[in-house]
Amino acid sequence: MNNPSSPDFGPLTKEFLVEQLQKQEKKFDAKFDYFAKDFREQINGAVNGVKARIDTVEKNLNKKIDSVEKNLSQRIDTVEMAVKSTRSDLRDAEKRLDAKIEAVKNEHDKRFDDLEEKIDRVIDKVETHDEEITFLKTAAAKP
Repeated sequence: MNNPSSPDFGPLTKEFLVEQLQKQEKKFDAKFDYFAKDFREQINGAVNGVKARIDTVEKNLNKKIDSVEKNLSQRIDTVEMAVKSTRSDLRDAEKRLDAKIEAVKNEHDKRFDDLEEKIDRVIDKVETHDEEITFLKTAAAKP
């Protein structure tokens, strides 16, 4: 059986252990940086996707609004009569649309809250790791 202080292993000195700890810390830092960058990219991708979808919906709604405005200017008398006869239906449609808008807003709020919660958990983990690293550094620095 090999003896830890034999020439095959070399002596287990404080310097050797500190060096090994520093190597592990560098590996940890590299992995942490990689995952933090990846996480930020995922969040940015999700945010950009939501923004792009909102922009697309806005453009489509603007096109539809422009089209409706053109038709309304040509057929205002007919529309006024239709509005008078379907006032109740329009109110119901407005309520449904308001409910849908509120549902979409709530869904986006929830998604942002979930992302914020995930970020908070990552920050907590990072702070915990920082404390552990500080403790290990302090412990390693003690004679």
